Amino acid sequence: MINLNDFRKNIYHNYGVKECPHYSEDGVIKKIFYEIGLENKPFTIEFGETRSLGTTTRAFRIGYLARAAYFVGNIDFYSKILNIFDVLKTTLLTRNIKYLKFLMNMPFIFFVKPENIVDLFDKILAKERINRNNIDILTIDIDSYDYYCVKKLLEHEYKPRLFIVEY
Repeated sequence: MINLNDFRKNIYHNYGVKECPHYSEDGVIKKIFYEIGLENKPFTIEFGETRSLGTTTRAFRIGYLARAAYFVGNIDFYSKILNIFDVLKTTLLTRNIKYLKFLMNMPFIFFVKPENIVDLFDKILAKERINRNNIDILTIDIDSYDYYCVKKLLEHEYKPRLFIVEY
């Protein structure tokens, strides 16, 4: 079997750490923010994944207790229960009650499209009192028209410090 990681040309590839069940993004994200620094109150927007603590930004949010706006097109009851268990498990394993704050930051349901993404983001940022240049991480993983959502955000001058688009 061929390991595609042997052929990547990514300067941060060697920093990959797999804290969460994905592809070593955690270490790469940590290294990037080590290089560029953090905002005083880290903030991330992520959408497309139903597990609030099983996402691309999980280690970042836990490590820096970052605030987050997190939403999905739909979420079933089972996923809601798993989200609660994820938070409780992290709280118990770390023996730190600060992680209970993630119970207040569960994904909300919103079906994002290129036509409504800017309005949604404007509302999120107004609520959080953040401008378009102070988003630490913006992650898109909707498995359909990701490109068109990214294009729309860039046209409206959204400039996150780290923009992750999964394909």
